[in-house]
Amino acid sequence: MDFTKLSANLTAVLSSLSWTERQFIRALVTTAAALSTVLVTIQYIGLTQLRPGEPEAFGMTSYDLTDFWLRLRVAVALIVNLASICRFRPKGFLVSVGALSWVVAEYTLWFVWSRRFKEALGIGHLPDPQVAGLYKAVRWDVVVLGSTLVLFAWAIKTLVSVLRFSREHPRQQTRLPSEQSS
Repeated sequence: MDFTKLSANLTAVLSSLSWTERQFIRALVTTAAALSTVLVTIQYIGLTQLRPGEPEAFGMTSYDLTDFWLRLRVAVALIVNLASICRFRPKGFLVSVGALSWVVAEYTLWFVWSRRFKEALGIGHLPDPQVAGLYKAVRWDVVVLGSTLVLFAWAIKTLVSVLRFSREHPRQQTRLPSEQSS
């Protein structure tokens, strides 16, 4: 498939979004990125407050930093998503789909790891703290995941509709709304 045609069709779809739809998407992306960044910052501050011999601070130990690194990777991916989607351009949209895929993959792997951890311990439920089957998760992780899933579903739906249109109409190019009036 020709990237120029795909880009033109994607431009047409993205430019046809209403102002309200664009603002909603921007607000959702900004909220997810901000919450994720705040989570990482709070956890980092908690880690810097650990002193040798203290068992835990803010539910974190100096021995297990997996949830910190996961949240850091999610925050970076959501900041990349924020930077790439806000202008509603085709290349930025594709980068955004990649960043959202990265976040979904991180949370999926976290869930799988939590299930394996629970099975390895041979217990019926995960010890606290845990939310939504994610060990060491907090409620804000669920908010970040939920907003990411909404954005991811919208992005995949948009991408699939553009690809389907491009495949069904190989010689026809979607016209921009400004080109249709002339």
